[in-house]
Amino acid sequence: MGKVNNKQTNIKNNNFKKINRLNNVSNFPLPNSYYISILIRFIIGVLAIGYIHPDEYFQSPEITSSFMFNFKTFTPWEFSDSNPCRSVVIPLFNSGIPFFILKNLQKLVDYFIGNNNISIINGNTILMAPRIFMVLLSFSLDYYIVLICKSYNLSYRKSLSILSSCWLIIIFHSRTFSNTIESLLVATLLTLVLLYRKNIYKGENTLLKDLLIGMIVSCGIFARFTFIFFATPLGIYLLYLLLQSSTSTSSTSSPPSLRNTRKSKSKVSCIFSIILIIFGFLATSGFFIIIDSIYFNYLDHMKLISDFNTITSNINTSDLFLSSNSTIEIINQISNIPKHPLVSNLNSIQIISFLKNNLTYTPINSFLYNLDVDNLSDHGIHNRLTHLFVNLPMMVGPLVLLFFVEIISILKNGSNGNVNVTDKDSHHHYDHHVDGSSIKKNHQPSSSSSSSSSHLRKEVFPISIRVLLVSIIGFGLFFLSLAPHQEPRFLLPLFFPLALLSYRYFYFNKKSSKVLLVLWILFNMILTIFFGFVHQGGVTPSLVYIGSKIVKPQQQQQLFITQSNNNINNTNINNNKTRHNENLQKSNSKLNNITIMFYHTYMPPRYLLGIEKQNEKINLVDLGGKDINSLKNLVEDIKGSKIFILSPTKTILYQQYNDKICQLTESFWPHLTTEDPPQSIDELRLFMFECIDL
Repeated sequence: MGKVNNKQTNIKNNNFKKINRLNNVSNFPLPNSYYISILIRFIIGVLAIGYIHPDEYFQSPEITSSFMFNFKTFTPWEFSDSNPCRSVVIPLFNSGIPFFILKNLQKLVDYFIGNNNISIINGNTILMAPRIFMVLLSFSLDYYIVLICKSYNLSYRKSLSILSSCWLIIIFHSRTFSNTIESLLVATLLTLVLLYRKNIYKGENTLLKDLLIGMIVSCGIFARFTFIFFATPLGIYLLYLLLQSSTSTSSTSSPPSLRNTRKSKSKVSCIFSIILIIFGFLATSGFFIIIDSIYFNYLDHMKLISDFNTITSNINTSDLFLSSNSTIEIINQISNIPKHPLVSNLNSIQIISFLKNNLTYTPINSFLYNLDVDNLSDHGIHNRLTHLFVNLPMMVGPLVLLFFVEIISILKNGSNGNVNVTDKDSHHHYDHHVDGSSIKKNHQPSSSSSSSSSHLRKEVFPISIRVLLVSIIGFGLFFLSLAPHQEPRFLLPLFFPLALLSYRYFYFNKKSSKVLLVLWILFNMILTIFFGFVHQGGVTPSLVYIGSKIVKPQQQQQLFITQSNNNINNTNINNNKTRHNENLQKSNSKLNNITIMFYHTYMPPRYLLGIEKQNEKINLVDLGGKDINSLKNLVEDIKGSKIFILSPTKTILYQQYNDKICQLTESFWPHLTTEDPPQSIDELRLFMFECIDL
């Protein structure tokens, strides 16, 4: 009997030691590999020359640079006034803020140094500024990992290492994709909901989180309407938490009257939380709608001001406080406003017509656009299983296998009847683990428990949280797979919950775990090099080069001619004025027109050239994947213009052109156009040719 008691005492002491160790997870030093990964993330994220997809430029900096720097840019179909499918608030955030900072830094330079042609606004800085901003934003994911793991008394070292070593956070999260913003918002919402769970069980105030949840949901939907697919499981889980808190607050040992009082208060709190969430959502959505409607010229704010002035014209505010009856008169006048013809004649049809014609709702426009298969056919039609068997493995590599292993593990727990026990105990999770004051009986290891299962238990989230993470991934994957157009970047928001779900499999000292770690490192190294440096790697360096070597000198020359012309116009000597004007016109006519062509590359972002809007002498032509004859015909048709061609192939040199000859002037390494692969490693370049008249 004494031996049994000693054995039970030892088990209890061991459990207390484990809990104390888990309570000190915040004191665990981060591995050196994490600090190295931070340095790699920043350097590669900012300086990588790879070009993933045109949307990284044309959904943000190409839009904001037009009105921030007055550049000549290209407006994609998503931002057309007729049917805008993207909110302008998102690009104003992820590239507008860094551009605004850059623009004001230039003003400081001009103020302190003077106008000495020192410009910090150039191709390199406008390329890197949004990337620096996005890299800094990516560290919020690291912070979320720490918050979540500390809340559940789990070590965050491995999960941080997985997060920071993944090519998705190094490459994708340094770019201004709308998918990147969506991914950040999904992670933010997940973190808020998991911390919300802790607040409820501790009886803490959740008012701020209620507002934030509504605001985040609105921001996510306006970033991409697909945000709903990832947020739905979180919304269901949050509603479950609120309803559960309204029915399980009071203790059964309390008097019935006290229990009913606690329940009623909890129900009121639950309803108030839902109202706050809805308010946060509606207020934020209203902000997005108004900004979008003004930007896309739907909302005629001058007319609204005029109507408001007309309605309030009968109120004589100048007599306010001048007589004892002024307040009553003002009230009477205000009460007559509903009788004004502009107000009294309004009916529901007019209100709906006003909301339809004067406001735009970009998420709805985008959703309706994607419902039309004919529209999606312009972007490519894919098999419904492309996301599952191609895109997801390409994005997360070995983690996709761990996702299915986790599903099997959850199903096994369910078949063994462990799910209900865990969920029941999850109400007291924070009481037992955060404070370390007691131990859950259901989680005490039996004498027959293996060391591996004990290790697994202390490194795993409660099963209700694991089910939630699996639901987010599965729900998003399922609904995105229903669409006929499927791109890998659409799955980017799945990465954060998948990193939380699968990190524990990297803990075991087994051969399989070491193999998994090697595969993970190799996978991310290959994808980082490919998309960070090789894939379309010559496009942005060539644009920066052309902007500094060709566009900038031409614009400086044109500026000099314009300034000289203005100076002469201010002189009083008519003869000299006429003579100089003639000379300036001749000089201006000598300014060469410049045509820049991109052939068999991704669409080049114009803003990196820095062409001013009023400059009509420089034009960029995107030939995309057209054949060589189309290029040849276009070159021959252009007269009186310098022609620069950028192409991944040298076949341009071997073409016969009428009255023109093309010569190789520069090349940019590395560059790979997968649709037009090189014949040798030496030709892994983007070649630049200049065509001149004979």
